[in-house]
Amino acid sequence: MIRLVLTSLLFLSFSGLRAQTQLDTAVNFTVVDVHQNQHELFEYLDQGKFVVLDFFYTTCAPCIGTIPEMNWAMQHYGCNQEDLVMLSIDYGNTDLEVLQYQATYGALIPAVSGLDGGGNEVVATYGIYAFPTVILIAPDRIIINQDIFPISNANIVGAIEGQAGISASLPCEVNVTALSEQEAQQSSFELFPNPATSFCTIRFPDPYSGPLDYILLDGTGRQVRSGRLSETEPRISLQNLGSGIYFFSLFSEGNRISSRTLVVE
Repeated sequence: MIRLVLTSLLFLSFSGLRAQTQLDTAVNFTVVDVHQNQHELFEYLDQGKFVVLDFFYTTCAPCIGTIPEMNWAMQHYGCNQEDLVMLSIDYGNTDLEVLQYQATYGALIPAVSGLDGGGNEVVATYGIYAFPTVILIAPDRIIINQDIFPISNANIVGAIEGQAGISASLPCEVNVTALSEQEAQQSSFELFPNPATSFCTIRFPDPYSGPLDYILLDGTGRQVRSGRLSETEPRISLQNLGSGIYFFSLFSEGNRISSRTLVVE
């Protein structure tokens, strides 16, 4: 397994690079994830929980490659509802970009963006220069594993069960409602035309029965459109929107079922 290094940090030599954090004791931080939930490290530790921090960024191919292992850990060690809390810390991206990353690659762990959620500051505080880097913190604030690497199911088990003493449980649901058969079918929609100019139609492989709601975000993460799709003519107006990349999300009964990128010309 390979890792990517922040090449802008020229003072690092590849020959002497140690990707792990050099901290022995955790430093507190408060961040906000891409769904606007606040996370304070010491609050979790003071509750007697162990914390896994997964450092990544959205275009990091090795990070993408470890998503199945990290999802497996999330689902087999309590889905953040028991003795282990898992949190992904991004470097250098916006909430919108991290949301796109999660939607594209199926990442399940709550994620904090670098630019909007405070992730950049955490990366700097912990001295993380190679990605992915995964660390494990004990309730007494000692970093008991400075670098779970390579990231594999076996090494994750060795850290969580061997060092933290937490046993795996039956797979759990990760703070989401499972899609019904109808919702799964609806999640395969496409946007047409794309790129678009004045309007965009949402196409489904088969007729759907609503209600379905949508949100359209611009490149800064600002909501520019929202509403309920018409069952007879599922399309949205793009009038008065500037050219650029937008992020379209479709919801059923309040649950986001799928997202697409939309280019407006």
